[in-house]
Amino acid sequence: MNAHRPSLGDALAMLFGAPLPPLATLDPATIKAAYRRRARLLHPDSAAPSANPQAFCDLRQAYLTLLCAVTQTQKGRGDAVHTTSPQMQAQIMAHRMRPRLGDLAVQQRWLHPTTLAYLLRLQAQRTPRQRLGDLALGQGKLSSAQIARLLALQEALTPAPTQVAAWMGIV
Repeated sequence: MNAHRPSLGDALAMLFGAPLPPLATLDPATIKAAYRRRARLLHPDSAAPSANPQAFCDLRQAYLTLLCAVTQTQKGRGDAVHTTSPQMQAQIMAHRMRPRLGDLAVQQRWLHPTTLAYLLRLQAQRTPRQRLGDLALGQGKLSSAQIARLLALQEALTPAPTQVAAWMGIV
């Protein structure tokens, strides 16, 4: 498959294999589940022997192609399609613009960058994922007072959703 957008048939074959399910029977959740199943095998960072960066990129394009086709089909049938309101988009963007707690701790010189890297590796290994502040407290790297100050600083530096909405031209 090329780097361009694959045909629907190619996309179906790549995500589901044989036999191909009818497009009308698919929903976004089914497509996402199939994508994740295949992505675990093809992702370049996975330990799987089948890891292949180019095949993973092709899989991603197939996923987006099918998702787009199914969403358009549902809209054409009048089915309810999940859309995010502009206000919710502004809240999501404000949350994403929030400074990371670990970065703030390094800026305050309460954590060394290598200690932060250690905590992030440790956090990635935990399931369910533990919050960085809780992990730093449990490891004795930060005190509860420092974490409280970091959270207050993080809150102060996070733009309000109304500001983000204005920046995005929503208001």
